[in-house]
Amino acid sequence: MKRETIARNVLDFTFLGFAVLGFAINLYLLSHQLTGRVSGIAGCGGGGCEGVIGSRWSVVFGIPVAAGGVAAWFMLIASSTEHFRKVHIPLLGVIAGAAGWFVVVQAVILKDYCPWCMAAHGAGLGALLLGVLRMAEVCGAASAVKQTAAWMVAAFLGLMLTGRTINVISLAGVAFAIGMTLDNSIVVLENIYRHLAAGKDRVT
Repeated sequence: MKRETIARNVLDFTFLGFAVLGFAINLYLLSHQLTGRVSGIAGCGGGGCEGVIGSRWSVVFGIPVAAGGVAAWFMLIASSTEHFRKVHIPLLGVIAGAAGWFVVVQAVILKDYCPWCMAAHGAGLGALLLGVLRMAEVCGAASAVKQTAAWMVAAFLGLMLTGRTINVISLAGVAFAIGMTLDNSIVVLENIYRHLAAGKDRVT
């Protein structure tokens, strides 16, 4: 078996592992929300699970946020197959944006952290990074990550130079913009990769 094929299989397996982990954590949290057992969640280790999962931020339009997480992670697992590949990129963007937003909510608004939620967000970040690597060649993925990092530095530098404070609105804007920027980068890189794989040269 070729070395590239082995590396690709390891990358795919690791990506699927992050996706299954995110799905399992959200399903676990959803079961606690639906049964009303938000206090004393096993594995919370004295963290703020009750304060985060029991807050009004954990429900949108009467639907637990964890239910959306379960659906998004399930669709991401399904998008690993060729049949559902088209929804793969938007799902990565949604999961990354949601993870960024809820980290901001926990850090700035609730000032409390749920270890299970943070683990799910970590799985989202891992899936996003591996998804970028899966969708493009390493050099293209590195370019997208460098551009996003440069944009973040410029955003915070702009806030500092204009005398604006870092608050919920500015952090939420940065989180959403990171998700959108990475999502657009992935779309462009995947399109370039698809054309190159079809035999087109770099000029035409």
